[in-house]
Amino acid sequence: MQATIKKSFSIEGIGVHTGTKAKVTILPAEPDSGIKFRFAETCKRNGINIPDMSATVENVKGTLHGTTLSNGKQEVKTCEHLLSALYGLGVDNAIIEIKGTEIPALDGSSLPITKLIEVSPQNSKSKAIELKECVFVKSNDASIFIAPSEEFKITFIIDYPYPGINTQYKCFPITPEIYREQIAGARTYAFTEWIDELQEKGLIRGGSLKNSVVIGPDGPLNPLRYEDEQVRHKILDLIGDLSLLGTRLNGWVFAVKAGHTLNIELVRRIKCSLE
Repeated sequence: MQATIKKSFSIEGIGVHTGTKAKVTILPAEPDSGIKFRFAETCKRNGINIPDMSATVENVKGTLHGTTLSNGKQEVKTCEHLLSALYGLGVDNAIIEIKGTEIPALDGSSLPITKLIEVSPQNSKSKAIELKECVFVKSNDASIFIAPSEEFKITFIIDYPYPGINTQYKCFPITPEIYREQIAGARTYAFTEWIDELQEKGLIRGGSLKNSVVIGPDGPLNPLRYEDEQVRHKILDLIGDLSLLGTRLNGWVFAVKAGHTLNIELVRRIKCSLE
């Protein structure tokens, strides 16, 4: 069965990269409509009509430390955590009405969003991609491999030369229960040695210890929620990016050191393999 949300809810806050305020309201949607972004406030303010934008890979504009969607008239930055929450909890159809340009960072995870989502089943058959063959993408020492499977499952490995992190490995079947309990609370992270470069690129203007885990030479500067929080957050991000397939996915994903750019390349390759 397909599903939407039982009732509307809103989140507000600043974007981790732009540092600007935004308000997002998530509303129920009809079966087979998918996940769409709506720009009602922008249309009202400027007296123009901007059509709803589907949360699909065709609308990906950028993948620099976050996934940005654009329809050529309006863009939405850092949408992966919100999309991850919807996908991870099994929501197929919803309208995301945004006032601003970046999804609020909240605490750096998708946990505050999952607490607000009540899933409502719909009387319409769900759809899922069934892979006929394996799909592989690679960039330098990062790679993702997906094999046919009767369930959606993710195995992820990261490796950093920092105390308290080093190599982390995690494998989860992705169900709403596991997503809520084991993935949603994992926060985004950054290393202190990245900060100057990121700021020079105009990023992390809204970043702080309140919405991210910051890792120094001796380890994390703030308490962790899980000892392997970083790899869990990578899984959270990957789920959000995979949601841009626009439908459910059955497959076992094996990812090594992957980020948004490679995630999106995988989504594009999966779509091409189905043509």
